[in-house]
Amino acid sequence: MAVWKLSEITKAVNGELINAPKEDLLIHGIQQDSREIKEGYLFVPLIAERNGHDFLQQAREAGAIASFWSEDLEKAPKDLPLIIVEDNLKALQDTASWYLQKIQAEVVAITGSNGKTTTKDMTAKVLERKYKTHKTAGNFNNHIGLPLTLLTMPADTEIVVLEMGTSNPGEIEFLSKLAKPDTAIVTMIGESHIEAFGTRENLAKEKISIANFLKQDGLFIYPAEEELITNQLPQKYRHKSFSVVGTTADLFAENIVEKINSTEFTVQDKENIGALAMEIPVPGQYNVNNALIALLVGLEYGISLKEGKDQLAKLELTKDRLEWTEGIKDWSLLNDAYNASPSSMRAVLNYFQGIETKEKKVLVLGDILELGDLSKELHAGLAEAINLSIYDLVYLYGPAMQSLYEELIKKEGKEKVFHYRDGKAELARALKENVVEGSYVLFKSSNGTDLLSLVQELRKKPNKK
Repeated sequence: MAVWKLSEITKAVNGELINAPKEDLLIHGIQQDSREIKEGYLFVPLIAERNGHDFLQQAREAGAIASFWSEDLEKAPKDLPLIIVEDNLKALQDTASWYLQKIQAEVVAITGSNGKTTTKDMTAKVLERKYKTHKTAGNFNNHIGLPLTLLTMPADTEIVVLEMGTSNPGEIEFLSKLAKPDTAIVTMIGESHIEAFGTRENLAKEKISIANFLKQDGLFIYPAEEELITNQLPQKYRHKSFSVVGTTADLFAENIVEKINSTEFTVQDKENIGALAMEIPVPGQYNVNNALIALLVGLEYGISLKEGKDQLAKLELTKDRLEWTEGIKDWSLLNDAYNASPSSMRAVLNYFQGIETKEKKVLVLGDILELGDLSKELHAGLAEAINLSIYDLVYLYGPAMQSLYEELIKKEGKEKVFHYRDGKAELARALKENVVEGSYVLFKSSNGTDLLSLVQELRKKPNKK
């Protein structure tokens, strides 16, 4: 972990230090959650639904030795070093920007409607071959999480891989300005968060804005077949493309074979230097695109395709992303209930339906959130991706899934398709009673439905000794 002087943080945020100690304090971490504070940390009292200043005492008890402060000075403690600033969040962001500039780590930034987290994991794994690499933890990909990610970088970090998410216009450009990427990546343009953008065209503009603060000699990586990107490529930068459906991209995949726990394919570049057969320990054709991105980034930093292949073979994904796990009654649970969009749901359905097994298959699909006025249409449209003859049972959860339910029962699905507007307890009971032993069960939904708690309930519990 990095260690900073309190005085240099004060200077970085253009703040005023009060209650200053006689000797400069060493800060061993910066945290906005008082529950995560450790000895020697600086506390950042953010003001959101609750006022973070109210938790200062709790932070002190946990080990905070200093804090930002933006409230009335009359309310400030007299016995704790405080950096006075106008906006604590901006101070957090400014500190992160200053620290990134100080250590001069290369920045690889990733955005897209789907695949950000998996691509981040794959890219970091490839880069670890030659570099000291740091990456976004979990989904710390917004205006708070990204600065915190930067501030947890060890001081010897050479490359940091940042995930950048958005739910409103302008957020990606802001994060790009903060991090100033050396390499900027768009995984795909789907429909995630389209409620705030209205159209895919607007969403594409938001994603492409990741390149607005790309460094002068930077690289922009994008999907070759996405016209919403190719029609407005940021020409002043170098750019490279990837594809699983064509051979004109800079890096493309062919001969894709999907297995239950892995995917085989051949990777080749448009210069025909030589095809390389490889296998990644994650299923689904859409993860091949993510792997191609990681390999392109590796090539940018001097890591050969063969070296990238070896690294990806050792990949471990962030938890709850297309994760196979054992369930009760010898079920095989495929947990992908952390995030969802119409495009990602279609992709995982295509993979799940292609699995060859003699066992019964069951679907558990939850609402896709933040689709706005298009929600009914997009949910109903998923019926085209569901071959009911493959499934023993289909369970739909959440009010938005009513539209898909209505479409499926038109396809003679009344005997096997069931809809629960709410009440996970009733859904859990139905699964336990009706799904036969040994079944393969897919869970896919937006995180806000909390189907993850249902997956946890249905996991096989370890034997107690």
